[in-house]
Amino acid sequence: MTTDPAPAVRGRSAGRRSGGAWRCTWAVLTVSMLARGLLGTLAGLLLWSVVPVAAGWESSVVVSGSMAPTLDVGDVVLARPVTDGDVTPGQVLLVDDPDHAGRLRLHRLVEATDAGLVLRGDANARADSTPVDRSAVHGVGALKVPVIGSPLVWLGEHRPAPLVAGALVLVGLAAVALLYRPPVPVVPARPAPGRHRAPVRRRPGRLFLVVALAAATAVALPVVSPGWAGFVATTAGSTGQLDSIPHYSCLNAAGDVGAGGITGAAVADRFYPLTETTGATAADTVGTAANGTYQGGYTLGAPGPCPRDGGRAVTLNGSTGYVSTATTVTAATSLSVEVWFRTTTTSGGVLLTLASSPTGASNSTDRLLYLANDGRLWFGLQPANNTVQTISSPGAYNDGAWHHVAVTLTSGSVNTGSRLYADGALVAASTSMTTARTTGGYPRIGYDQLSKDPWPVRPTSNLLAGSLAGATFSPGVVLTAAQVADHHTAGR
Repeated sequence: MTTDPAPAVRGRSAGRRSGGAWRCTWAVLTVSMLARGLLGTLAGLLLWSVVPVAAGWESSVVVSGSMAPTLDVGDVVLARPVTDGDVTPGQVLLVDDPDHAGRLRLHRLVEATDAGLVLRGDANARADSTPVDRSAVHGVGALKVPVIGSPLVWLGEHRPAPLVAGALVLVGLAAVALLYRPPVPVVPARPAPGRHRAPVRRRPGRLFLVVALAAATAVALPVVSPGWAGFVATTAGSTGQLDSIPHYSCLNAAGDVGAGGITGAAVADRFYPLTETTGATAADTVGTAANGTYQGGYTLGAPGPCPRDGGRAVTLNGSTGYVSTATTVTAATSLSVEVWFRTTTTSGGVLLTLASSPTGASNSTDRLLYLANDGRLWFGLQPANNTVQTISSPGAYNDGAWHHVAVTLTSGSVNTGSRLYADGALVAASTSMTTARTTGGYPRIGYDQLSKDPWPVRPTSNLLAGSLAGATFSPGVVLTAAQVADHHTAGR
């Protein structure tokens, strides 16, 4: 008696097909092929951003969106090498930054002088202040690879959320790319007498795209430099020439001043981002880390300006909430302060001051920036008891929008007196307001008393009801108008 094993085998094979039959459909094949195409394109872009490096080109990541949409943050720029004599005005040169050792700058060549090459960013109003030696030229900007450098930008800006989201997207694409399975043929358990079983063709290439993408990433990330130069595109012509201006976030604006180029000078003695989400400590992220303390009623993690820093702020309740500090800043004849704020209050309140006590009301107030009931900005000095001087903005800023305000004070010959800026523009100034008290003070945010001193316009409330971010106290520093404008741009 003979038996036929085929039905049992067929039943087993059919079970495999029926359990995963949906993975063998044309719809799944189409979706899987699309995912594979996306992964292949991504791998190709990664390789394209680094392959020219083997020929002596240099690869850097775009970190400024100031000339979008021609070039966006996260694009990779490739610069081709040139000889010393192969540079002419109008070209965009990748050079060693003459103001910062170890950094690169990508600006357009304006002219060649005996002192060196004069460069200027297309978005800058004037040429760079420091000429560049011909030997510092790396190459000419020539190619752009879109988007592919975004992870390096996120990494440099300490933004884990988009990094994690990007990784999850890649994992999802890889899973979809491997989703399709071709139908499994029914194979007899044993070959018929006198016949050989046909070999089953394997498909080892299903993981190829995923492996290729991982390999391209491993090759690209060490080669592509995030760079300190902020790359942006020119708007003239289609020659592929490129340019750069500084890239600012609110967090790094306190450490670098930009007026047509990053200077690298640490300008802030105290910088309080006010972006915490838990706790009662307001971190000072520069200088000696003289942290502050959130007092009274406040809400952390509120929506804020500075989207490149996560866009967070603190909201003060207007009755008890403010930020105190326990360490004074040094007395100086010059001073710059700045802060972002948003409010709709009609009761006014203090924005920033240097208080005479760590907490509570000062005996007398000086170097005081506040908001009046009508929403106008005021800055005042009280060099001696009952002797006050003030300047104020003509317009109101209690409209519920985010605003950047900055004040400079100096008795020096440049920008003499007190100058009040709102949203990057000068709105009030007095050349006679040159002297504050000779003592230091405790940086205070959101509160101090105004009732004991003869201020000409006093708000109803000493405490601000509103949101604040990026408070900076910089004794000994006088920000220029261009620098203030840069810091305002950083938060948009």
